[in-house]
Amino acid sequence: MVTDPPAQAIVSKGTLVSVIVSEGPPGSDTPLVPDFSGRLVSEAKRWAAQQGMTVSITEEAHLTRGAGEVVQQYPAPDSPYKSGDTFTLVVSAGNMDGREPGQHVIFDVPAGNTDKDVRVTLVDERGETEVYRKAHAPGSRVDISVQPQGRARARIFINGVMTEEQEL
Repeated sequence: MVTDPPAQAIVSKGTLVSVIVSEGPPGSDTPLVPDFSGRLVSEAKRWAAQQGMTVSITEEAHLTRGAGEVVQQYPAPDSPYKSGDTFTLVVSAGNMDGREPGQHVIFDVPAGNTDKDVRVTLVDERGETEVYRKAHAPGSRVDISVQPQGRARARIFINGVMTEEQEL
């Protein structure tokens, strides 16, 4: 339930209050849009065709998604749809800045007085694998290309301590 003014607000007597009440989740017979984020556009197109939906595609350069991967979708995941609706996809055109293909793990090495041991592991459908290890100067930027399989995340370790985890 949503109210305007919000709950706990102090208002004058006679002030109009709007109340929006949900009808609850859609029934089990209402089809919902799957989440195609990070999946190949061919999967999303195939699904939309099976549902009788029109597909609209826009390509954008994207730093962390490989070419052909879905970046955004409308309607959003878990939204109801019907045959004839338009399924709009924003798809990565890949990196257009001359960098290596694939997804990128980008981070800054913390400040300090000595070089830092930087280690990156990739956690994906294959398990956890070390994909990078090298000493870096404090304050330097690290940008490595990775080729994950399915949904993945990168774990960044500085001097043996995990300092960051990035969803890919």
